[in-house]
Amino acid sequence: MTFSRYKFQLTLKRPVQGVMIKLLPPVFLVLVVSFNSLMPVQHVTNRISVSTTNLMAAVMYHSNMASQAPSTGQFTKADQLMVTIYMLITLNLATCMCILTLDIAGRKPAAQELHENARMLQWALAPLSLSVIVLPWYVVCCLILALVPCLVLGRRRLSKHLRSSGDEKKEPES
Repeated sequence: MTFSRYKFQLTLKRPVQGVMIKLLPPVFLVLVVSFNSLMPVQHVTNRISVSTTNLMAAVMYHSNMASQAPSTGQFTKADQLMVTIYMLITLNLATCMCILTLDIAGRKPAAQELHENARMLQWALAPLSLSVIVLPWYVVCCLILALVPCLVLGRRRLSKHLRSSGDEKKEPES
């Protein structure tokens, strides 16, 4: 007995406006994470509260978005975007916890340096995380992981260079 098999392809298109409206909340979540890093070290407990609330909002938005689409078992672009947003929020939350721990232990200079590194990283990684819309998620994750040490080491070298050039300018005055 032989059976016939039909193969067909179905192309679905969505209006661009609908897609853009769906992308606005994740973009705002990334902006909140980035602006959260601008708070000074003294307000680290407020930063923790904002990060925790942001994480809960991201999870709720993602679960709402996932419940609207049929379950396909595929890792969609929306899932990829949300995973990178989870990474950013978790990085921010972990950094805030470390800053708080250092601050409580009386290591304020170390807390301040970690805060400066985190601020720079958040503002560099936030736009990069949104590139997951066009690039595969694993490429974006590798870029983020490669960029973190480069930015931290580059900032340290730059601040040492600026301090040493500032010392050179002060020496002739004395």
